[in-house]
Amino acid sequence: MKKGKSQFKRFLSALLTVSIIFSLFAGVIVVEAASISTVLYQRITENTSTGPKFRDVLTIRGMDFVQPEVYVGEFSDIRIPINASLSSKSEIIIDDQDQLKNMAGKIHNIKVYNNGTDLVNPQVAFDLTAIPTITSISKSKVYSGDPFNIEGLFEDKLDTDTDKLFVAGTEYTFGSDAAVDGDDENKINIASAKAPNTTGIGDVVIERKIDALGMYRIESILKNSVTVRGRLTGIEIERVDPNTGPRNIKNAVKIYGTATGSNFNDNMRVFVNGSEGVNKGTIIDGAGKVIGLSVELPTSATSGTANIILTNSIANSEFEIVNGFIYQDIGNTLTIDTDGISPNFQKETEDVAVTITGRNIGYFDGTNYDKLTSVVPAAAPLIKYAPYGAYPQFSDNTTYKVKYTGVYNGLPVSIIRQISVFVDGDAKIDTEVGTPDPTFTKSKDTIIVDPADVNLDPNQPKFVDVKIKTTTTVFAEPAGTIYYARNEEYTVKNGFKYIPDEIAPEITSLTPEYGPSDKEIYMTIMGKDFQVLPDGTTPTVIIGDRKIEGKTDDVNNVKVYDSQNREVDGKIITLGTKIKIKLPAGAADISGAVDLTVINPSKGLFTKVNAFEYRDPNRVPLKMPDIMCL
Repeated sequence: MKKGKSQFKRFLSALLTVSIIFSLFAGVIVVEAASISTVLYQRITENTSTGPKFRDVLTIRGMDFVQPEVYVGEFSDIRIPINASLSSKSEIIIDDQDQLKNMAGKIHNIKVYNNGTDLVNPQVAFDLTAIPTITSISKSKVYSGDPFNIEGLFEDKLDTDTDKLFVAGTEYTFGSDAAVDGDDENKINIASAKAPNTTGIGDVVIERKIDALGMYRIESILKNSVTVRGRLTGIEIERVDPNTGPRNIKNAVKIYGTATGSNFNDNMRVFVNGSEGVNKGTIIDGAGKVIGLSVELPTSATSGTANIILTNSIANSEFEIVNGFIYQDIGNTLTIDTDGISPNFQKETEDVAVTITGRNIGYFDGTNYDKLTSVVPAAAPLIKYAPYGAYPQFSDNTTYKVKYTGVYNGLPVSIIRQISVFVDGDAKIDTEVGTPDPTFTKSKDTIIVDPADVNLDPNQPKFVDVKIKTTTTVFAEPAGTIYYARNEEYTVKNGFKYIPDEIAPEITSLTPEYGPSDKEIYMTIMGKDFQVLPDGTTPTVIIGDRKIEGKTDDVNNVKVYDSQNREVDGKIITLGTKIKIKLPAGAADISGAVDLTVINPSKGLFTKVNAFEYRDPNRVPLKMPDIMCL
């Protein structure tokens, strides 16, 4: 009996021990079932140097995926290949473009099976019948408050009631912040950019929730396409001093503001070409007032003009100094000053003398020419456009020539600098009597040129590059032995503007856009550059075959107003943004769209095609009969 009790106690003890062990490791041995938490279909657009590139990606997130297989289609009967190298136990990636192309435009029931047999819940109903595609944005950099637009393939694919739009991480609501263009359903207009939630370059995203919680959704993304910044206020630049320097060193620069535009502070940051410089502190005048900012600019990988960006301490608001600094190459220091083209415009039939200032246009001292010393201007340095000697390389009459002398490796040499200037064609340095000769000094070169004549077509201003090319030849006379022949070139992109003799207006809208053909209609035309001459002559307006003449004698049928609704008189105010007219009545049987043309007194004109429609206001649109069956 004692033996039986002893065995029973040992049994209870063993059972208790096993129970304790199981209780200690209960959390380890419990296995949770695999599940799906998120399904995301993304259409991604990336702009490249060869144009936009598109790709689709289907991502399924969850837990405990083991050798999963994914089936799609209305009846979940199409197996779709998985990118195993990018997938994991918690994420399945599908990026086979041919398979995804076949998925688009259809409704799917998505199923995932572990090991090919065990269904992973839940099954997901996914509607891919209409996927919007974003292709471009009108501005790569947008300042808060500025308008911009987004283009893509949106027609019949965008649901403005439920789809959400994000730009640089900030949501824009359709109807209040964003609207589909009334004339182009593939364009989204945004009147005023909001402050961004993304620092640096951001995406444009259209998001569509498939379910109420947003666990299943479609995203159309334009990757790395826009930077949104606030605009620093209270800054107006007077000058950047110096505004040129070698590209391979950190240049110390002082930025001066105007009397009312010097809102600089010690917390500002400075950037050039995406690289950050150093804020050295504000510049204070004798009265203790901030007048500028001292900075150290970063080095540059390339030579040429660069914009200086000043930002606040967190870099979400900025001020851009366009072409604020010129980085120079050692040995290639030909430059044109940032504001060194004056005037930088002319009318097409004007004869204007343009002054260009810069560095090393004609000046030469032999710097960075090995073994060349004692360089000075020749006794008669300005050869101008005449040939020089019997040397074939100087026999032309198309390059302006300047002569220097020097010593190369102990031997006397001559140096000829040949200068060519281009402003939409050959622009000669002015050599007429009475025109000052060019001045070439170490600190500044100045030349006066005559830009090429142009004929603008049709009445549109034209921006052109300003380019200077030089060839410097170091040679021995009279033998003609050449020791150096260096070419240099500097271009100011869009540095000069040709303006048409005629001022061309621009039309943005007409109100109303339709009306009866046999009634007088009061109309408002919105746009810009509606011209009024000092004698009060106003534009002529043509709608279809009906012409409304501008002011004739004491009759003024075309009233022009500026943006503040003041009447443009042609004396104090010469250009307006609004025209008010009365369209005369005509025949009653006219219908269809007609063009609107505004012709300024200077003959510049603008036509808006199909701007107005003659329409019978009593016309009832035809209603197609309902066909119940065939």
